[in-house]
Amino acid sequence: MGNKYTRHTLQLLSLPSLIRRTRDVPIYAADMYGRPLNIGADPTAGITANGAWQSFDPITTQGICASVNIPYDRVSGTDIKFYFVYTVPTPPGGGVIMWRLDYLVRGEGNLINVAPTQMHLPTLANFSTFLAMDRSASIIIPAWIIDGQWALGHPVEFHLGFIREAAHLADTEASAAYLLKVVMEYQSNY
Repeated sequence: MGNKYTRHTLQLLSLPSLIRRTRDVPIYAADMYGRPLNIGADPTAGITANGAWQSFDPITTQGICASVNIPYDRVSGTDIKFYFVYTVPTPPGGGVIMWRLDYLVRGEGNLINVAPTQMHLPTLANFSTFLAMDRSASIIIPAWIIDGQWALGHPVEFHLGFIREAAHLADTEASAAYLLKVVMEYQSNY
């Protein structure tokens, strides 16, 4: 009976899908640069002994960019998620911050100077702990959007814009928001 159990266990361990893991790729504020399409103002870069941030004011719509490769170990057919890690440095807090992610999925041979897809992420700012890290909900990029480029070869990358739409009616937070990083989360078989 031990042989059947051992054989069965070895078969299960050899199937990569059974050891799938969620992995993170952080995009830190210090690695952000440039200005997204149709955004008129940049956030203000800042730094403390604990790290860098991009400060988005509560009045002007501001944005900044980054690029990140889609990891080779991503499981084809799985979504990729992005979430914002931020803090509200001064009172009042408790309002809604209207984050927006602009993205293009591009491989070699693709045009990069095209209008990106925009996804909004209204996020309730924590009003009880100032300068504490907070995390937004996730924005999900569907697998089919990524896999269309993935099938053409590697590398494939995201061209990203991180925006606070302070002028949006749904943005009710009267404080600045310090963006510390944006995290890309994906599924890996390793």
